Order: sequence, then structure tokens, then C-alpha cells
Amino acid sequence: TEAGCVYLSKALSLNPSHLRELHLSWNDIGDSGVTHLCSALEKVHCALETLKLDKCGITEKGCSALASALSSKTCCLTDLDLSINDLQDSGVKKLCVGLKNPHCTLEKLRLSKCKVTHEGVTALTEALKSNPSHLKELDLLENDLEETGLNVRKACELEMHDCNITEKGCAVLSAVLPSISNLRELDLSHNNLQDSGVEILCIGLKRSHYDFKTLLYVFNQTYKSIVRRSRGSDVCKPDLDFIVLPTAGLEDTKCRLESLNLKNCGVTEAGCDFLSSALSLNPSHLRELHLSWNNIGDSGVKHLCAALEKVHCALETLKLSTCKIKTEGFGSLASVLRSNSHLRELDLGNNRPGDQGAELLSAVLQHPNCRLKTLRLIYRNIVFEKVVK
Repeated sequence: TEAGCVYLSKALSLNPSHLRELHLSWNDIGDSGVTHLCSALEKVHCALETLKLDKCGITEKGCSALASALSSKTCCLTDLDLSINDLQDSGVKKLCVGLKNPHCTLEKLRLSKCKVTHEGVTALTEALKSNPSHLKELDLLENDLEETGLNVRKACELEMHDCNITEKGCAVLSAVLPSISNLRELDLSHNNLQDSGVEILCIGLKRSHYDFKTLLYVFNQTYKSIVRRSRGSDVCKPDLDFIVLPTAGLEDTKCRLESLNLKNCGVTEAGCDFLSSALSLNPSHLRELHLSWNNIGDSGVKHLCAALEKVHCALETLKLSTCKIKTEGFGSLASVLRSNSHLRELDLGNNRPGDQGAELLSAVLQHPNCRLKTLRLIYRNIVFEKVVK
């Protein structure tokens, strides 16, 4: 509780203090406890770098204390976990005061399940724009972000699964993908993106291959399509970010995304067609693609395989569990694995290969061109996980 934090604060203020990590998760320390810890973080002798405070009863007041600590020249904190606290947008705004400060050294910030909405994300965006931040990883899992301005340009990883994001959110994200030069991993799993959202996202993946006029035309047509489907809902009233970003993102920096997670996003064959086009680019930087729990079927697999056969496709990991893939799809995958594909890991769990599909895939593992190292397959209720040496 708060009393324990008083003792910890004194220990952290020692000269010298060797403690680098402190995990206090699931303790009811509250805002008062955080305030005591923050007083130590501002001391010159405190060397703490990692602080885990998830589910600690922290609110807006605690965020104010943390912002003050992050603004201190002597604070060494690089990893801060505030997940499962009732911060809300007001707390995030307080925290952003610290993130804006040039003395802030934070590299990882976790705000999962903190009741953050569009307003909070906007504040985070502005904070990271105004300061050449060290932040490399931002976790916003399970917040009600909906169609927020996802233009956070400094992070290396964005985790936004289960955040109620749809195609409009994809449009905003797509607009800035080429300008987020550091972004390597993007997790949008468990959002209702559908094929239309994937189509828009792929525009961002292919941005450097569009000329200016073509790009504006694609965005214009895509947005008109969204408006037609919305039938007068809020999506017909675009926010400022959506209007500005399609041109703001037109920079020379190319999208260098390496990992894309679209698990359980309502993707079908059509979405795979869009992804196939993006994977066929020269150059394509994508190394990992997660499409599990999407109804892509054999037709969707065919589209993906068409890209895997291309010389510029660099995909190494492909997750396709529970995708309703049958014998025909397994045949397509077996064929592409014989053609010098870069694939090293393939997850096909919980699909229906049939005897023929399973045999085709098993046989291709012996082919000299097959580079596959890890294969996961469930057939006849038996789980096969094979590591090829």
C-alpha cells in the first residue's frame, strides 16, 4: 500500500542505489503511493529504469506525479507500465506533460485497459510530435480508440488489438505509415477492419509506389466509399486529422513495416488480394503476417501464394490457423514452398487439409528448394509441430 511505497522511496534514494527494476503490479498503492515513488525518481542517486505499476489503483492525480518525475533531468526511467488503471483521457493528458519534456528518457509505455479514447490518443500524438522522444514501444491494447488519429510517428511497435478500430481508423493509419520511419511492428488483431480496412491499409504499405495524383484519387474514392456505407453516421463528418494526413504523409520516407498482425479482423479472399499486391512490391519489407481466425479460404491462400512466388516478397512467417483452408489451399502452399519462397515458419493449425493436402505438405518438406524451418498443423485431431533441421 502507500506505506510500503514510503519505505521503497527511501531505499531508492540511497547513495548509491543499485536497483534497476521495480515490480509493484496488483498492489493497491493508489495515487499517494505513486507520489512517494516519484519523489525518489527525481533524486540524483535513483537509478531505477523499469517500473511496473499495472492494476495499482492509479488515476489522474498519480499521472501528474509521474509527469513531474519524467520531466526531471535525473530520472532514468525507460520502461513504464500503467496498464489496468483508471487513467482515462484526463490522466493521459497529465502524463503527456512529461512525455513532451526533452529530459524524458522513456522508451516503453504501456497503457492497456486504461479507458483511453480518441481524446487521449490525440494528446499522445501531440506529445510525441513536439518532442524528439526516445519512445519505441507504445501499448494501447483494449482501449476504446475507435477511429482515432493513429498518427504516432516515433514508436517502433504499435499494439492496438481489440480497440474497436474499423476502416476509418485504417484510413488515418494508412495516411501516415510512410512517414513513421521507425515503425516495425503493427498489431491490429481483433478489430473489425474487414476487407475494406485492409484495402485502405495496403495503400499505406504501397505508398512510395504511388504518384501524387494517383494517391489522392485512391484516398478520395476510398473515403467516398466509406461515406456511402455509413449512411449518415459520424464517419460522414471527418475529423481534422483525416483531412490533413493524406497529404501530410506524402514524404520521401518509405514504409518499413516488418510485422503486421490482422488476426480475427474479418478478412476474406478480397483482403488477401490487397495484401498480395502489397507483398509483391519492390522492395517489400514485411517479414511476418498474422491472418489467423479469418475466413480467407482456399481462394485467399491462392492470392497470398501468388505474392510468395515473387522474387521481391520477403515474407518469412505466415500464420494461417483457423482460416477454413482445405485441400486446394494446401496444394497452393505446397507448390509455393517448392519455388524458393523465403518462408521459414508456417502455421496452418485448425484447418481441413484432408489426406491429400496433408500428404502434399509433408512431401514438400523434403524438396531441396523448401526453406521451411517450422510447420504447425492440426490433422485428425492430432497436433503436428515440426522443426526442420
